[in-house]
Amino acid sequence: MQRISEQLEARRQLYSVRLAEATARLWEHPQLVERYPVMLFRMHCMARATVPLMEAAVSRLSSMDTADPVVAGLQEYFTDHIPRERRHDEWILEDLAALGLDVREVLERLPPPMIASMVGSQYYWIHHHHPIALLGYIAVVEAEPPTPQMVDSVVAKTGLPRTAFRTYLRHAALEPEHNAIYKELVDRLPLEPRHIAAIGLSMLHSAYEAGRSVEQILGAGAQQG
Repeated sequence: MQRISEQLEARRQLYSVRLAEATARLWEHPQLVERYPVMLFRMHCMARATVPLMEAAVSRLSSMDTADPVVAGLQEYFTDHIPRERRHDEWILEDLAALGLDVREVLERLPPPMIASMVGSQYYWIHHHHPIALLGYIAVVEAEPPTPQMVDSVVAKTGLPRTAFRTYLRHAALEPEHNAIYKELVDRLPLEPRHIAAIGLSMLHSAYEAGRSVEQILGAGAQQG
């Protein structure tokens, strides 16, 4: 029988086809130098919400039935995962600074609606349905970071400083462990169809909005900063 983690990964890959195709085109774009800072800005818009989202999930779970093994397992997972995700938003700001951008100006920018939709929906599901939906978002945003070899190739092709890719390089080292912990969690918890449906819907929505975001960068470039 296929494991829950395998079922969810199959869904993620299916839902993320549009995102994967757009991302591949972006990395090969002839104007990647202009578009890369926009990519980082939008990554920061998501990363700055990661810890607050998990803190919101922990708070909501504490008001639920802690005798429920799904509730207890999620609370433990998010509590343990929060320290692993701290300062990731600051890493991205450091990368943007390495590109010569003013971090204060970056922090004043209005985040695009696709990012607000991705993140805002998680708060809604956490508070008005079940915090397990956040697992769908995590599955999408933490999947398949560029490899160090790919970063080296981009640096050689574009002339961008390698110091502007430190977030990607760190994630390439960290994500295998994070993904292993995630898979162990979903295989261990006694998930019901309603739980899997919530994860799947969150995953679908996150992949859709992330794909739209990348497509917008492809179409409009640095003007969409």
